[in-house]
Amino acid sequence: MPRYISEFQTNVPAQYTFDAFNQYLSSEGYEYTNFKNEPVFKKGKGLATGPTFVKLTISDDLIVRIEAWCKYAILPGIYAGEMGLDGAAGVAIKKPLKQRIIYLENMLMQAGAVPLAAQPSFVSGVIGTQPYRFAQQNPQVDPQAVQHQQYMQQQQVLQQQMMQQQQMRDQQLVQQQIQQQQQTMQQIQQQQMTQQMQPDPNIQMVQQSVLQNQQMVQNRPEPPKPGV
Repeated sequence: MPRYISEFQTNVPAQYTFDAFNQYLSSEGYEYTNFKNEPVFKKGKGLATGPTFVKLTISDDLIVRIEAWCKYAILPGIYAGEMGLDGAAGVAIKKPLKQRIIYLENMLMQAGAVPLAAQPSFVSGVIGTQPYRFAQQNPQVDPQAVQHQQYMQQQQVLQQQMMQQQQMRDQQLVQQQIQQQQQTMQQIQQQQMTQQMQPDPNIQMVQQSVLQNQQMVQNRPEPPKPGV
């Protein structure tokens, strides 16, 4: 049974689309890896059931292609063949994979993506009797969807501008706090230097007392000598 395949025309940059897929599938336990020379999102080791795969391909003209399939588990950790998302076989692993694909397709359409051909629906890589084609040259684009996509892009630009302005305000606040701290430190250093230059009155009193005692000792008359 061939893989499930769907395609969407989008105006969202490829990196944004990949990041969104990666964030969602990672939260669902998928790992982005290279499996038999294919970059895929893979979940499961095939210990009890076969693993599931999601493959994302984005063409230069921003056509997003989603492929999804499962593997047959022959023995624990040993699997072969591929299953699409149709049929009763392997329904226990197909059902959650279908739900994830529906989520990803809805996410694309909410961002203004337009499904190509008969998508989104669970096909088996074939439309009628013709093989499902990737990267159609002249896909039919809904003008309302394009307007919606432009609106979403404008909103993203506004959000980025607001974030940049907030970052600038935060940086200015941090700089002000640093300047205030530096001024405070300078004042403390000046106070310490001033205190060091001023003599300690207690030390002065001790010094005066020592001098007075020395003078008293010097001025004290000598005791009379015996026999004088």
